[in-house]
Amino acid sequence: MEVAEAVQWWGQWQLRILVLGSLFLQYFLFAIAPLRKRRIPPWLSSFIWLAYVGSDAVAIYALATLFNHQKKREWVPTAKNNAALEALWAPILLLHLGGQDGIAAFSIEDNELWKRHVLTAASQCLEKPWALNKASIYSMANNTGAPEVKKASPEVNTTGPVKSFTKANMESISINDFVKETMQYFQDGHTDADYIPYVIESPYRLFVDFSYSYGVRLNNLKYMAQRRGKLKEELDSRLFKTFDHFYTKRYVYGDTFRGRVVRTVAVFLTFAAIGLFHTSHREAYSDADVNITYILLCCTASLEFTSAWLKPCNPTACFLWMTRLPFPDQVAQYNLIWYLSSRNRKQWRLLRWLAGLVGCKDRLDRLCCMESCKDNGIIELVHDHIIRGWKTTITNAESYRKFNDNRGQLTLKSCSSKRLERSLRRPFDESVLLWHLATEFCFYMEGPSPSTEDATPCRCMSNYLAYLLFVHPEMLIPGARYGLFKAAYHELRDEIMSNEELQQGEEELGKIIVRKMEAVTTSIVNITNQSTMNGSNCIRLARIFGMHEVED
Repeated sequence: MEVAEAVQWWGQWQLRILVLGSLFLQYFLFAIAPLRKRRIPPWLSSFIWLAYVGSDAVAIYALATLFNHQKKREWVPTAKNNAALEALWAPILLLHLGGQDGIAAFSIEDNELWKRHVLTAASQCLEKPWALNKASIYSMANNTGAPEVKKASPEVNTTGPVKSFTKANMESISINDFVKETMQYFQDGHTDADYIPYVIESPYRLFVDFSYSYGVRLNNLKYMAQRRGKLKEELDSRLFKTFDHFYTKRYVYGDTFRGRVVRTVAVFLTFAAIGLFHTSHREAYSDADVNITYILLCCTASLEFTSAWLKPCNPTACFLWMTRLPFPDQVAQYNLIWYLSSRNRKQWRLLRWLAGLVGCKDRLDRLCCMESCKDNGIIELVHDHIIRGWKTTITNAESYRKFNDNRGQLTLKSCSSKRLERSLRRPFDESVLLWHLATEFCFYMEGPSPSTEDATPCRCMSNYLAYLLFVHPEMLIPGARYGLFKAAYHELRDEIMSNEELQQGEEELGKIIVRKMEAVTTSIVNITNQSTMNGSNCIRLARIFGMHEVED
């Protein structure tokens, strides 16, 4: 009897629970979406993903349940009044299907799925596929022209080189003029800030596929060159704007007249519905349905109004301040020596055995990364490298192209050996792995430790490239082979190390590998100086990497 009563209760309250659940998910997404710009733990990211995927499912299920109720109650005269009231919930559920402005897409792949929503757009809503289409990569590719030059404000001095950069000049400037103008700028030691930061207008054009003309690049370069101490803030600002373009509806509703009209109409209709319902004959409906209708209308109206007229971050500013979650200033890390050390521990082997039972052993290997490092040192190191290149290396268009396509050739010249240059002629993914090992071996060799000022960012970049190769090879280069990482691991484990040695910590294991490699190469290379990275050490590293084709 209790089961029958529970089934009957669920039949009566199913639609109400689904509608309120859909409303709760919309408020949860509205409040939690801005946190995606912060460094959040994986479990919270999983909850956001579940809410993002489940919000559509709950709304669609609620609509289907509502239609079923309407069909059944056509034959029950006493239930027609409640059926009419429940019909008012349908447009609210359609608004829920449109999603929240702060989370139009969870991942970049979602932006290319707008065509899948076209089939259901006629019966559900047009808002979500339209928003996804507006944020898709293809729509951006159709709008990659050079931006118009805006007039400078009265406070900005437009004398000097800026005056000559009209729209026509910026579109037609050649690479030779670009190199000549930039060289002259850095050699003269300018420190003025008379250059309009065009990159602020369309930050996503910093990507390779949406590059500026040379004239605009020159202005952007001058703008960034003057802000060494504020580079992180500048880059964060542009990344956040790019994030908004890809994953939110900010540029859909805020930049177009059509978007503003859609948003204004939606807000007006929700408030109009509250007024009409308040003046209707509510006594003819059940108290529970009347209360739920008020909750739906008022909460949806406030949500639409807040989304339309307030900036996405303002409603949750207090929540962000309370949580004080840091910004994503960390660089993901992976390391072959660390992977070799941790994977052969008893606890790790047990965990991988359990993961193998459900077929996610490789997934576990990719998820369990090293502790991240901060990116401040990397940003400044890259900035100084670019400025130094313009002052000492780039002299013409040819040297400019070589500088941009440099994979370490300039550094290898200090080794006074052409043998290591052959490692750069290998496929890029293989070269990344070889020089990742080279960086690690330099840290574990005997002698004075490298300078901490430059060594730490260099090692951080090396570990990040290893992370891309093993965890996200598609981000490194098209066709990158993440299996190279596993192949190098098996070669070190099976051919070089013993079981006892594999139980050592990361630092001790790295020193053991270096000693074994040095013992093998001693008969081939006469090591004259182990404290510096001279030509003999370079050749030794080439032998360590298994470059057997290197001639003596």
